[in-house]
Amino acid sequence: MTLQSLSDFTSWFQTNGGQLDSTLVGFAEFPDCGRGVVALRDIQEGENLFTLPRSLTLSTHTSSLTSLFSLDAWKSHKLDKNWTGLVLCMLWEAAQGPESKWFHYIASLPDSFETPMFWSEEELLELRGTSVLEKIGKKEAEESYWNQLLPAVKSRPDLFDPAKISSYYSLERYHIMGSLILSRGFEVEQEEQPGDISMGSDRMDTSMEGPPEPLKNSEDDDPADIDERDIAERETDDSDEEGEEEVLNVAMVPLADMLNARYGCGNAKLFYEGDKLGMVCTKAIKAGDQIWNTYGDLPNTDLLRKYGHIDLISDEGGIAGNPADIVEIKGDLVVQTFGRDPNALKDRIDWWLSQEEDDTFIVETDGRLPDDLISFMHLMMADNSQWEKISRKSKIPKPHVDQPILLLGLKLLKLRLDCYPTTLQQDEDLLKTTIVEPSNRATRIYINALHLRVGEKRILACALKELEGQLAKIPLSQQGSKRKHEDPAANHGGSKRKK
Repeated sequence: MTLQSLSDFTSWFQTNGGQLDSTLVGFAEFPDCGRGVVALRDIQEGENLFTLPRSLTLSTHTSSLTSLFSLDAWKSHKLDKNWTGLVLCMLWEAAQGPESKWFHYIASLPDSFETPMFWSEEELLELRGTSVLEKIGKKEAEESYWNQLLPAVKSRPDLFDPAKISSYYSLERYHIMGSLILSRGFEVEQEEQPGDISMGSDRMDTSMEGPPEPLKNSEDDDPADIDERDIAERETDDSDEEGEEEVLNVAMVPLADMLNARYGCGNAKLFYEGDKLGMVCTKAIKAGDQIWNTYGDLPNTDLLRKYGHIDLISDEGGIAGNPADIVEIKGDLVVQTFGRDPNALKDRIDWWLSQEEDDTFIVETDGRLPDDLISFMHLMMADNSQWEKISRKSKIPKPHVDQPILLLGLKLLKLRLDCYPTTLQQDEDLLKTTIVEPSNRATRIYINALHLRVGEKRILACALKELEGQLAKIPLSQQGSKRKHEDPAANHGGSKRKK
């Protein structure tokens, strides 16, 4: 954003009902995170930083396109079911130029991203082994463009100038608007009762704790967990009213989306009361410090996928990493650890899923195997009589750690490490020898991917060390003993997964 566009934006913001104290907050360029909002004087906890009317937010509720298109036609193109409707509103408003109410706001938004959605095939190879690749959802998003958005555009040449389709409604612009929603959108409840705003797409801090009555933080419903793939996949049937409402509540909130975020640095949050939204200081801020609206401490996998950057915090030993990092282990890999035909364990796997358990297990920076993973391993190891008892009582096995679990855990972690094409040592050596050029996009992408891999591999290395330590504590007299169990592949049932 140029100084002129910033000036135009702030003037537009205040002219349209926004309140911004220019002696309290300002804007600055930060070397590690670009433009952000800075405190111009000491700010006390509870002070209002700025406010704006709901009418200034950009959503399917405030854009006139929805009514011009007609609600029936909107629904027939399924624009009410996912983010495609908001994307279309943003594209249409941009196409209106100065005639759009949000012209200066849209002009202030970035038009390029460094998220994996925009990486080349060669660059994506750097993410092999991580969980990011399967979550990008580019194919699904593009199916939504071709099957929903473009047909809707072509159905109304009176609203969408055919001569502008290739420039304003292109696939590239669709991806950019989707990424803007993902990285900057907020979940703004409809005007009912006071509460805090969920920070959208991922900045949607679904609970906005703050005056007058903060709502409970609901991580499960945080639109921050919605990626661009959800534009295509986040669909609900007619009975899923809650899901539909959540999608329709996603909005772009001018100025609020200019605050950056960083691990452990949150000092402001967005709240709503009646017809107004306000950014409120949640911790005392000193003059010159950046104002952060941190949307939860996310692992680098999520930060990179949704925002195109990572967080690096140096620990006591001077090692840089993200304390919120995680490693995902798929259930398929766990089953592979047993060296048996997955079909022989299908009834157990289906039963596990029917208990509303997940098929992805999360290992955090402490290196401990999660309880649900241990329980799943016990389920896979149970003999037939134990399995019949488990299924009859519908009771998940307790996460008891014994020698067989430790041995299988070691095997599983090594299999997970084998998913990467490089070793931890090789990547750490690359970090030491790679020359970082902050101004070079290709270098930034490479370094971010490298740090991401290193962070995950360090967690796995820590977990291996933890299991080896636990195994070493088992008396030698017991280390030769093994649990006796029947082969789950034998006499397995053919029960179907519960609905």
